[in-house]
Amino acid sequence: MSRRLLPNATILVKLIVLSVIMIAMFVAQYGIGSMGLKRFSATLAEIQNVHVTMMRDTARLTSLTYEIQLNLYKSINYSAQRYDEASVVSMVNGIKDLNSAGSAIISQFTDFEGLVDETRALITVMASAYETYSKYLSSSLSFIKDDPALALSSMPETEEKFSLLIQEIKTLDQSVRARGDAATMQAVIDTRTYQRQLMQLVIGAIVILAALVSVTVVSMRIPLARLMTLLKTMEAGDFRSASGLGGKDEMGRMGSSIDALTEGLKSLLGTVKDRVGELERVGQDLSANMTETGAAVVQINSNIASTKTQLEEQSASVAEVSSAIEELARGDSGLAERIKEQSGVVDQSSESVAGMIASIESVARAASVAKNTSEELVGLGSDGKAKLDEVRELVRAIVKHSESLGDAASVISEIASRTNLLAMNAAIEAAHAGDSGKGFAVVADEIRKLAEQSTAQAKDISAGLGKVASSIQSVGVAAESAVESYDVVHDKSASLGLEVSKISVAMEEQKDGGSRVLQALARLREITQGISSGSARLANSSHTILDQVSKLNAINRSVVQNNEEITIGTKEINQAVAETTDLASHTSTLITEVRLAADRFTI
Repeated sequence: MSRRLLPNATILVKLIVLSVIMIAMFVAQYGIGSMGLKRFSATLAEIQNVHVTMMRDTARLTSLTYEIQLNLYKSINYSAQRYDEASVVSMVNGIKDLNSAGSAIISQFTDFEGLVDETRALITVMASAYETYSKYLSSSLSFIKDDPALALSSMPETEEKFSLLIQEIKTLDQSVRARGDAATMQAVIDTRTYQRQLMQLVIGAIVILAALVSVTVVSMRIPLARLMTLLKTMEAGDFRSASGLGGKDEMGRMGSSIDALTEGLKSLLGTVKDRVGELERVGQDLSANMTETGAAVVQINSNIASTKTQLEEQSASVAEVSSAIEELARGDSGLAERIKEQSGVVDQSSESVAGMIASIESVARAASVAKNTSEELVGLGSDGKAKLDEVRELVRAIVKHSESLGDAASVISEIASRTNLLAMNAAIEAAHAGDSGKGFAVVADEIRKLAEQSTAQAKDISAGLGKVASSIQSVGVAAESAVESYDVVHDKSASLGLEVSKISVAMEEQKDGGSRVLQALARLREITQGISSGSARLANSSHTILDQVSKLNAINRSVVQNNEEITIGTKEINQAVAETTDLASHTSTLITEVRLAADRFTI
């Protein structure tokens, strides 16, 4: 392993060092530049605050002195020419004000700080010259108002002091200007010195930075070149080389990581080569299994098709059963309506028979009355006419009631016939219902027997009613004969009594027959109610069976639908098997390609 520059310094550390050095250089540059700027600023401040101000004040003082001297000549001239005294006084006062302003400027000169001794000496000389000039000026001003000639004669001395003052002011101004120029020149020299120092610092910083950057680049470029060489070797399929890089920096860790990656890839490629052979064998087994699975799916499709045919036959059978049960339910509904109708007819028959029995009782009572009347007729001939009239009316009523009895017998016969027909229909419907209609068949048989009994009783009643009709007819003939021939009544009273007795006996028999008919009708009502209850239970059973058949039909449809879904699923399975077979073949091809690709690498 060859030695590298700064192998234990990370890139971050190197960058931090570069940054610190750059910051230090910038701080040094800032310090030097700031120092130079402060010196230059101080010099400029001195020039601005002292020299410029002093030059401005000297210029003002010079201007004031010239103005004082000029106004002095003017005031002497005004006074000599006898101008207005007020004007002269005003001008003199103006000169005094100007002199005071000049004294104030002199005081400002003495207040400046930081002046050199030479400048302060010049200021002292100038102040002394101004004070001397002020004394001569005051002397001249005192003579202007009273003696202008004397004031004019003192002007040469004042002029001399004025010239001396002007000379001192110019000397001070020249000194201040020279001092300002010297300060400015010194500031320029200092600035250039700082510029040179700053330039040297910048050049040194650039050299140091270039050296550090070169070291950093070299410390990174050489390891990167080694890593690139190693990666190109790995790209060619040769994993036998190593980077040879060490150290704690990023390049060393990267080299160690790539070396570890190389070892891992070598191990992985060895494992891949070992597993590729196994995958080839597994791919062959998978292809064989897919072939067997395809044959099994074909067999499953055949079985599903057979099951579908059986389910279709079962669906047809369920539909036929459902139709038969619906037909039975409709028959039960018709039977219930006919049973209800029969119940109404039986009720009507019962009412008619009850009325007939009441009529028979009435006839029996009438017969008893007729018998009594016949017995009384023998002894009470005097009342015969009236009694015969009553008998005639009673006979007419009996004839009328006998006609209704004939109608009642016809109704009973018709009820029996309808009941017999209803029993036959019930037996037919029970036969259609099969095992579930056996109970209903028994009830229908009982109804049929009751109908036969009702028919027999109706015939007996008809026979009895025929006898009653004959007897009533005889009574009618007898009554009419009695009316036509009252004389024969007495002779025939015994015969009439005998006939009336027969009628009474016949009425008793008819009453007994009517009671039996009424009992039979009551029994028929009970049987009808039983049939109605059985019909209701049969209807409920039919509805229950129909519901179960509907559920069975729904289940059968669900099974058919599930069978179709299974068919679709098997088609998808068949397609999946085909695709899996193709994938197995493709996988085998890919495994071969992987093996060829793995063989390219040298480990």
